[in-house]
Amino acid sequence: MDSSEPSIGHYKLQLQRGFRALRFSPELEIVYRRFHRSRLRSRQLLTICLAVVILFAFMPFDLVNLPEPLRNEYLLLRMGIAIPSIILVCLCHFIQSLKRMITLASMMAVLNVSIGTISLYVEASQIGEEFSYEGILIVMMITFFMAGLRFHLAAACAAITLACFAYATLFLIPESHRATLNLFYVAATIVCGSVGAYSIEYQMRKNFLQHAVVEDLANKDGLTGLFNRSAIMEKLAFLIQYARRENKYITLYLADIDCFKQYNDAYGHIQGDKCLKQISDALLNCCCRSLDFAGRYGGEEFLLVWFDTKPTEIQPLVNRVHASINQMQIPHMDSTVAPYVTLSGGFLTLIPDDHTTIEALLHHADMALYTSKRKGRNRVTACATPEFA
Repeated sequence: MDSSEPSIGHYKLQLQRGFRALRFSPELEIVYRRFHRSRLRSRQLLTICLAVVILFAFMPFDLVNLPEPLRNEYLLLRMGIAIPSIILVCLCHFIQSLKRMITLASMMAVLNVSIGTISLYVEASQIGEEFSYEGILIVMMITFFMAGLRFHLAAACAAITLACFAYATLFLIPESHRATLNLFYVAATIVCGSVGAYSIEYQMRKNFLQHAVVEDLANKDGLTGLFNRSAIMEKLAFLIQYARRENKYITLYLADIDCFKQYNDAYGHIQGDKCLKQISDALLNCCCRSLDFAGRYGGEEFLLVWFDTKPTEIQPLVNRVHASINQMQIPHMDSTVAPYVTLSGGFLTLIPDDHTTIEALLHHADMALYTSKRKGRNRVTACATPEFA
């Protein structure tokens, strides 16, 4: 299996440990951030449109109320800095080479709008004019709940904005009760937004972990931990299509535990379950590449699928499977084949074409498996490359 992808154990362990700092283990954090970006993409695009609409909607009112000396500065900050930075965020969503800059561009857009608003607020106050500071409150709400930023980044933007507003209020604006009250409102809004944003991201992270665990339970066999039959069919359908498109080989190996009914009768079902688990672990260890997988096809039947393995590589893989089972030497005194548990198997390998179907592949693998059983079991039979015309 691909070692770069966290196993389901990572998700379960993270749930047990908790994540009050809104941070996962490094492996999980990478996966979560990728999930976070893809899930919130539509929200970010909606926020971009909303931000542009709000800025343009307020411009007539601001320009009418602003004195002449501030109008040019207002247009520069809005038309020359704020709106272009918002448009840059939009471009980052659609231009592949810019996608890695989405987070940075989003933070820049937030700070451009908020600090620009503070700048105009200061300039207006110094000449005894009014400029609405409430725009900062709107920007903060968008930052926390709509901009698609993770909590720590949103909080960082809010902290920078609050620091700038506090500095402006305490050192750049003539002392007034109103200015101090405005600072309180901005600080209170940021505190409330931080609490809400933290709670939302905490729940989102929790849902992310729980969904992975539930999905794993739905796709895995409860006893062996291998993929169940429905998951096998889903993954096989994808790999057949992928192999056809990329002109790659795909190999199906269907295996059956020899005389397993007799094993259960002799040793009991609890020991039988333990045997199934041992066999499944050995089979899973034979899946070496990221797209390889093993599944419990039904009862004591297992399916291994190897992707992009050349025909010359198959026999060593099959030999490895049988060697790993034989080396365990699981006692089976009632077997008609050997005094220990053995496998019979059948496999086929091919490059799928337009006529290849899951049903046909499984049928040919099953026929090869049947041949192994008919010839005395504890062996593997290769199926000639089938025709699907």
